[in-house]
Amino acid sequence: MIFIFLNDTIEFEEAVRILRIAVERNKSSMDKELYAILTDKEVLSEIKSYSQRYTFYPPINKNRDIDSVKLVCNVYTCSFSIDGDLLPMWNYYAQGTDGISINFTDLKDCMESNEKIKIVMGKVWYIEDDKIQCIDALLKDILAFFSEIPDKKCREEVVQEVLISTINNMRVFMKHEKYKTEEEYRAALIVPQEIIDNNELSDDYKQGDFKKENTDTKIPYIDVPFDLENISNIIVNPYGDFDSIKAGLADYLQKQNLNHVKIWKSNIPMRKY
Repeated sequence: MIFIFLNDTIEFEEAVRILRIAVERNKSSMDKELYAILTDKEVLSEIKSYSQRYTFYPPINKNRDIDSVKLVCNVYTCSFSIDGDLLPMWNYYAQGTDGISINFTDLKDCMESNEKIKIVMGKVWYIEDDKIQCIDALLKDILAFFSEIPDKKCREEVVQEVLISTINNMRVFMKHEKYKTEEEYRAALIVPQEIIDNNELSDDYKQGDFKKENTDTKIPYIDVPFDLENISNIIVNPYGDFDSIKAGLADYLQKQNLNHVKIWKSNIPMRKY
């Protein structure tokens, strides 16, 4: 199962856009110091990066010095859809008469985190009010503890740490409302850069680069192993020759001893090209 760096350069900026809106809406309830921290350009720019710190990789070295080591993590994503037979998805991703939709029983059974690899999963948020409500709740929590911290420098550092850490986790599951027809369910692979640099991933995690079409841009990926037994059924695209595609799939599934997998034709009525 392929996890890649996003080739959409504005993907992770959606959470920052919503944060700006929420901060302005709550401006009247916060003092100037907190407003300045929450709108700091350097912090907001940092949040947009694919490389971040995450709370489940504590920055502690052998000397237990929490400030001397800050693990930098990269984010790779793998996208799914709640609905396996959507017209927009066939139109976006099925190439002509090619393309199938693979349905799984439970993705969490397929891919598990360990001490080096963290995988988080969830449904993507599209609706503007839902996203603002989420970040409003974060701002409410920040307002609650901000005034309780007596030292100004400490207040700034704590707010920035909480803001970056929380938005890091939210941003993976926020997309613009114009994409809501995708009904996306997303898995995100979060792995420290030093683990990749030191080749510490196990052999069944394959690494490489995709070359972006018609460019010299290379997009890094990590191929994460998963249990084929979690495939429940396969839907054949509405454009292709169902009988021919089904025969090829059935032969492959039989060789993999996946006799439980059902093959269906898309229920979407389509005009032929």
